[in-house]
Amino acid sequence: MVGIPNAEVLSMSSRKEKFFTKDQEGNLKDPIMCKNSRGKYRKPMGKPLGLVIGDEDPDFTDFVEKCLVWNPHERLSPDDALKHVWILKGLPP
Repeated sequence: MVGIPNAEVLSMSSRKEKFFTKDQEGNLKDPIMCKNSRGKYRKPMGKPLGLVIGDEDPDFTDFVEKCLVWNPHERLSPDDALKHVWILKGLPP
């Protein structure tokens, strides 16, 4: 739902060769399609996140998107998550 990790994130991964093919120069190229537990193949960006979680609340969608960022340095931290507008909307006055 969130696409393929970029080169920077892949360079941090210790198991990238298990999930990506390499080109002739040895660079990572395409994701290796694997079956899930139900025997179905899932392709990256197969379904938009809004379709899966619903799009009734754009703040919730924004919260989930920021939690699912591949790069751990760019991902929403727990402290920032607690300050997100979607969390704050749910608190009692």
